[in-house]
Amino acid sequence: MKDYRERLEKYRNYQMSPEEAQAFEQEMADAASLFDDLLEKEELAALEDYEKNQQEQVQQEKDVKKKIRRRYLKMVALVIVVVSLIVGGGVYLVPKAIDSYYYNPTEGQVEGSSYERYQPSDFEVYQRVLNQVNVSENRLISTYARHSGAGTYQISQSFIDDFNQSYSPRMYTLNRNQLQDETNYGSSDANYYGSVLAEVNLTGDTEFSGADDLASRIADLPDSAWVKLEVRPKDQSWAAVSELIKNYPEITFYSGKIVEPSVNSGEYMPSSFNVGVRFGRPQSTVETVGNLYVQSQIYDSEYQNKLEEDYPKLLRLNGQFGAHQTEEELRQYLSSNLQYLVDHQEDSLDTYIFKDPETYTDLYGEDFDQAASDKAYYDNLIEAVETGDLKFDNLLIALPKDLYADFVNGDNFYTANLVDVLMFRY
Repeated sequence: MKDYRERLEKYRNYQMSPEEAQAFEQEMADAASLFDDLLEKEELAALEDYEKNQQEQVQQEKDVKKKIRRRYLKMVALVIVVVSLIVGGGVYLVPKAIDSYYYNPTEGQVEGSSYERYQPSDFEVYQRVLNQVNVSENRLISTYARHSGAGTYQISQSFIDDFNQSYSPRMYTLNRNQLQDETNYGSSDANYYGSVLAEVNLTGDTEFSGADDLASRIADLPDSAWVKLEVRPKDQSWAAVSELIKNYPEITFYSGKIVEPSVNSGEYMPSSFNVGVRFGRPQSTVETVGNLYVQSQIYDSEYQNKLEEDYPKLLRLNGQFGAHQTEEELRQYLSSNLQYLVDHQEDSLDTYIFKDPETYTDLYGEDFDQAASDKAYYDNLIEAVETGDLKFDNLLIALPKDLYADFVNGDNFYTANLVDVLMFRY
């Protein structure tokens, strides 16, 4: 740099020869060109750095906006999820909570992979057992309950009159432990102590009692006619009743009502309850006795065996007691069925029928408790069945009109009530 300044000073003072001055001028020109080139490159680099910085700044702004948008979307999604869980949980959990609080007639039901593997609900078993020993109604052939809302169930039952093969459906709505909207299509009453066409005394003066007139009217019916009767046997023992069933295969014996323990005036007794048994007949006589073999759903054998460990023969007979069975088996069968009803009162429809407290208070006092009264009644009945003198008060039968005069008379029965008449049997 010092040499360059000395040379520049000599050039200014004209102390250089012409050749040296020319060479120095050329050197200066080359240096200026090089400086311009360097300056241009520096400006371009600065411009590129500026553009690069601008692009980076724009990208940074985009990244920041993207992060903000992502966080916003995540927050919105989280709010939607939380609201959905709250609303959805309310829609799902609240009805579930209501269902768990109120009685559920479908509890215990398990649909099997085949017909034989079906396990019924506790409610269905109770209705079947009740009908097996409550002979005041026609035979129950199906009970079905389905969930229709929070704490609400639709219940349908179907009964059959084995005499005329008529079906009588019955439907209910069980809404939060209140039985509502009962709908009956036809009567399920088996006509024990119900309305009858004629009622006659077969002992004493039959002409005065109307027995002769009834026999004459029945004799005038077509030869194909059948009559359905309630008869009160003179010999009320199971031995005598079973012999009647065996000795008259052409007569249909539907059921028998037993003599219940006496109830004093003012004591509680369940309404429309007549304890007894339904009779089964050999399959070969199905044409004579009508269709007695419409069965309820066949239950899972493992479930049934376990149930009958505590309640012997509860469902084994399919609700039909045979004439070949002993009195001891009859006592066990009745006791088992009644004990099941005592132990499962929560499955009784009567529990959910509204009852005017004032009516029960007037009849039985302010301290009346229906559940306790039902249990006391059943316990008394079970004791009578197990240890008392077991007798049949009434038999429900059907026979061809030609057998009436020989079979329905004072030798066999005290009274006869004509319940129904068919001009012919299917």
